Amino acid sequence: RRRRRRRRRRRRRRRRRRRRQKDKKKRMENRIKLKVKSNEQNSNKVTRH
Repeated sequence: RRRRRRRRRRRRRRRRRRRRQKDKKKRMENRIKLKVKSNEQNSNKVTRH
């Protein structure tokens, strides 16, 4: 006696392009800010020695 189980998977994909671009821009800006921050910290470290 064999039982067959069928599993159905439904995937829904929604793309929101404009929002994603905005987020990308923000992320890039944040990354740049972080870089600048870390650079400042590093330069401070260097001058401290």
